[in-house]
Amino acid sequence: MDLHNQIIIKDDLVCPALQDAIHAIAAAPTMAWYNGGEHDRYQGMSAPIFDSGNGGHINHPGLYYLSLPILLQTAYTVLDKNVSEVMRFRIGLFLHTMNMKNKSTQHRMHTDYDFPHQNMLYYVNNSDGVTTIVDWDDKEVNVEPKKGRIVLFPGSLMHCSHDPEHHHSRMVINMNFMLEGVESERKLYRR
Repeated sequence: MDLHNQIIIKDDLVCPALQDAIHAIAAAPTMAWYNGGEHDRYQGMSAPIFDSGNGGHINHPGLYYLSLPILLQTAYTVLDKNVSEVMRFRIGLFLHTMNMKNKSTQHRMHTDYDFPHQNMLYYVNNSDGVTTIVDWDDKEVNVEPKKGRIVLFPGSLMHCSHDPEHHHSRMVINMNFMLEGVESERKLYRR
């Protein structure tokens, strides 16, 4: 499978009980959320779950140990590949109250890293506020947030989130990783 321009959207790979467990942790009043500040390239609030660049520290064991098997199983069954390195997991939160214009606000287009990697998004709740991914043909693919939905795409593709317009919140876990045997995307970077 050529993974260089694949945007794969899968529903119902995660059983409802696991979806509910992840949602319960993320929506708990004790969940700590952080604002990255004015110069942070991520807008909204987020919480680190795991970062290999931080000594491999697991910041949120509950979300990490529920999300990691989803990543490993999805890569194996959908991409027919094993994960060779987990780089970072973070959960993002965007609230309707952040949207002062009362319409869907597009955040900044970005890539998570400037080197070859893969991305997997896991939507924690039903919401609006699409994820926009720009493929290599410069076509925008808009993905609606749906609880349990998984989106896989090469990390070299520009993407962004949007604030929710009609729902209270939008929560998504972003997982950055490497796959065994996938040729370097470095030669494909053009943005």
